[in-house]
Amino acid sequence: MSNFDHLSNFEFLFSPRDHLRWPEKSGLNTIWSGVYFFDNPAARQFRSRLWESEQDIRFIIRETVEDAIRALSSVNYRSWISDYDFMAKLLTADQLELYAPYFLKLTVLMPISLKKSRRRIVGQFLENRLPVDERFVAKHTRKFIRSSVLLYPAKDLFKVAAQFAYHILEHRDQSVGANKLRIAVMVHSLQLMSDEDLIKNYQSQSNYALHLRFLKNQCDYYRMSAEEIFALSLSSHG
Repeated sequence: MSNFDHLSNFEFLFSPRDHLRWPEKSGLNTIWSGVYFFDNPAARQFRSRLWESEQDIRFIIRETVEDAIRALSSVNYRSWISDYDFMAKLLTADQLELYAPYFLKLTVLMPISLKKSRRRIVGQFLENRLPVDERFVAKHTRKFIRSSVLLYPAKDLFKVAAQFAYHILEHRDQSVGANKLRIAVMVHSLQLMSDEDLIKNYQSQSNYALHLRFLKNQCDYYRMSAEEIFALSLSSHG
């Protein structure tokens, strides 16, 4: 089947490849990917329904984390449980399971003063590169600043902050036309990726399948046909 035949089949566009050999240990690269920056009713409802469906496992993970850090001083406990609850709003249940052991190590190794210091440095780095007076940019920038020091080692902070700045500037236009164009490009790009690229970019079957579901949800929301996806994607290269 040719690429055009694939693109003319709407359901095929969102069917994950089933022969990929995913690594045993996946990472958290997808947290601040481009998919994260769609801010419309469909995106919010999609995430809300997903989080609701994961309630039971989320409750278990939170209880486990809370029990593990209960012996911390009251100041440290309040700081870290607040950070955990914040991160839980960004991560899927699968990602939380992967992240929780790393988070618990941080509660022992990272003083609160270091958290604040790194957030301040990342904030200053981004303030010099972004229009943080814009509501959309400011909202996501605040989330990134707080989460980045809890996700990435110090040596990678500026690199991932620069990548974040690029993504948020690409998505600052949240108009219908701009969102439809980005969705079309993302869907088409997934079809063109090699198996190796998919594994590198998504890291796990659950991340990959979730992003396909999200993009299909967006296409349904904007009533985009396979033909429109194909046409918009081609226009972006013209």
